[in-house]
Amino acid sequence: MRKKNKRNTRKIQPGELAAVFLLSFAALMLEIALIRVLSLKYSYNIAMLVVSISLFGMATGASFLYIFKLRKPYYAGGLLFAVSCVAGYLTSSLIRFDPVKASYNYLHAASLAAYYLLFCLPFFFFGMTLAHALKEHKKDAGKIYFINLSGSALGGALALPAISLLGQNAISAAAMTGALASLFAAKTRYRQALTLCIAAIAFFIPLPANISMSKELYTALSVPGSSHLESRWNSFSRIDVVNSSYTRYSPGLSLEYTKPLPPQLGLLTDGTGMTALTYTEKENNYEFLEYTPTYMPYALFEGEKKPLKVLLINPAAGPDIIAALKNSADVHIVENNPLIVEIAKDYSHIIGDIYGSANLIKEHGRKHVKHTKGYDIIVISLSGNVQGSGVYGVSQDYDLTAEGIRDYYDALSDKGYLIVTRWLSYPPKESLRLFHLAKEAAPEENIIIIRSWS
Repeated sequence: MRKKNKRNTRKIQPGELAAVFLLSFAALMLEIALIRVLSLKYSYNIAMLVVSISLFGMATGASFLYIFKLRKPYYAGGLLFAVSCVAGYLTSSLIRFDPVKASYNYLHAASLAAYYLLFCLPFFFFGMTLAHALKEHKKDAGKIYFINLSGSALGGALALPAISLLGQNAISAAAMTGALASLFAAKTRYRQALTLCIAAIAFFIPLPANISMSKELYTALSVPGSSHLESRWNSFSRIDVVNSSYTRYSPGLSLEYTKPLPPQLGLLTDGTGMTALTYTEKENNYEFLEYTPTYMPYALFEGEKKPLKVLLINPAAGPDIIAALKNSADVHIVENNPLIVEIAKDYSHIIGDIYGSANLIKEHGRKHVKHTKGYDIIVISLSGNVQGSGVYGVSQDYDLTAEGIRDYYDALSDKGYLIVTRWLSYPPKESLRLFHLAKEAAPEENIIIIRSWS
């Protein structure tokens, strides 16, 4: 008769369950933090690789355990998770990856393999530890699975506030949590002291957020005399404020305007999509607006006695707000990113209280126009680096769909205008798509297309 395997009959200890819980917590926090940080450094579709990286790492760790029959990897698993988190991220920062260059240089694209390897290591050690717990305590598999899911759920829930507070150092917080998991398997004072030391180093070591050379933030700060004023994070974006002569933001400015633009500070979301905070030191600082397409809809209502009711969709503190206020309109603003409003208010001493002079709406534009009608002008603002192909090819703005255009159109007054502004692209793609959407949404109405230089 075969002897019963005693190791599989031993119940899992509370300390081992705690280690599994903390490692599960750390692994999901790390996954979400990497997605956010890589979206900032490169682009969001590059960041989506993190999901496959984590799955690959966990599967490889479990396979490694099956082949090499390791015993009780709780202590080593937690420490190696922490070290590989920080060391892997710091090493990856030394490897420059440019998504645009990778689209035509396949040799450069091979650097993604190095990223894949570096970022999968923490998940490798997590997968190895979790597989060991399930293999050695088969009768407690349900309990282990519950602890694993609970830790992952809490890690996912706390990842977003951690990113808002710590930025890219949320990765350090995940590393520290992984290291603390080893405390429950550290049976000597030396091991406990080593664990606490590694956890502290992992948390306090500063992590860089090297922005890709293809992003506007990198270009703006490369101009001599430029300075980076500040960065602010929330769970879905990082907003940067820069003082650079690169910031000359006035989309569609006519060649008839020959004067210099007023001083501006650059405002960038995830390193791109630059808009500007425009100084208001002099009365004629806004004269340039009269030479832009932004100003055109107000000329169509010239002579109206009552204030125009205007809705601006995500103007990002740009010229659309200034143009509406300069025309004494009743301005309503939908701004999806509260950081932009917060920054604009903090810089109100140089740009004026542009958001305080308008009605700020705290809901999505399409939801708002379902129950609020009668707008004379609705402007879907130009904000962001809108591309129709390449590394940004899978992006989608749900305002710019047939249903979205129709929702905004239905919220207009009888003489109202819906204004949509976009960058030009070559060959023209988005302009043709937008024209088709407008015809589909309102086939009986007139459509005006005005092309400027940009």
